Amino acid sequence: YKLNVHRGFSLPDYAVLYKGNDSFLRVVEAGKAHFRPVTLGRKQRGAVEITKGIVEGATVIERASGFIAEGEAVTTQETKL
Repeated sequence: YKLNVHRGFSLPDYAVLYKGNDSFLRVVEAGKAHFRPVTLGRKQRGAVEITKGIVEGATVIERASGFIAEGEAVTTQETKL
């Protein structure tokens, strides 16, 4: 038996954007923000598991100081975990 098997990674739930029934993360590619559809897994204690849609090493916008549009140029500040 395999217990508590996870196939994704966790992010704070406030990093996820919802449009209707769809879930998105904002990622930075070539200095611009892009919305990527994701599949969510477990939600627990303010975190949500991302099971599909983002690859390891992607730069995810966790918080923003204002509204960010698709394709908008952004400046990032990395957070060390």
